[in-house]
Amino acid sequence: MNRYGVLWNADGKFGGAAQMIQRVGEKYSQMTFLSTPPEAIPSGTVSGLEGLIRQAGVWGSHFLACELPAESDLLPVFRHVEFNIWAHQTIFRFRGATSSSPTLAYRWRLWNGSDIPAMVKLHRGLVPSLFQPIEPVTRKRMLGLVLYHADGHLLGYADLDYGSRGIWVLPFLLPEADDSQVLIDLVASLPAALGRPIFICARSYQPWLADMLRSPEFEARPEEVLLVRYLVVRAVQAEVQTRLLPEAAQGERSVPLTPIVRAARRQSQIPKR
Repeated sequence: MNRYGVLWNADGKFGGAAQMIQRVGEKYSQMTFLSTPPEAIPSGTVSGLEGLIRQAGVWGSHFLACELPAESDLLPVFRHVEFNIWAHQTIFRFRGATSSSPTLAYRWRLWNGSDIPAMVKLHRGLVPSLFQPIEPVTRKRMLGLVLYHADGHLLGYADLDYGSRGIWVLPFLLPEADDSQVLIDLVASLPAALGRPIFICARSYQPWLADMLRSPEFEARPEEVLLVRYLVVRAVQAEVQTRLLPEAAQGERSVPLTPIVRAARRQSQIPKR
């Protein structure tokens, strides 16, 4: 794993610090830490972010990603160095009791190679095509879970990442899986949870997830924005093929965003299996 940090001063005082990582085999960098004092000078933060951007380019990253609180005062600073918001997210912590029943209403299981084509198809239908390079089908940290309808089609899957501070879960679910019990049973199906904190991520391109998670078993954290700073630009040829080119002196313009409008909620009619 590559790891890089910057520390900057302003007027002889601590101005801020930030850190990013790039995991082996991945073509992007992730900012993991940012700290600035209340009196921080924006120009100092700009120089710190530019240092991260340069190093991410040295690593060959296609983009640098990060999360910020939705109400952060630093958003204008990030926009100044050409970060763009590509989605919003709310993290929900599981506060309920994990079921010990051997028979769950919804039977999640570990995925295997035969599930991948259906997962790819579902991912392409849920994640806007512009952001699919940012949001992969899976981060490949470990095997995740899948849930099938009784008729055999894939209702959803969950990407998992286990860490020292808990378990991170990113579900990809069709809107027809509109039942909070789906996610409660997902938590109960997590392998080797061992009492660790469990966090489920609901992103704005799946607005029904946040609705499903607003139940007594889950506690919402403040909304965050997901930011991306592209380090390559797309060159579109006449035959409508795309390829990646190193970023030129002039940065990429703002990413056009399309608002997601959710249809009215419908009563769930999912046969349980």
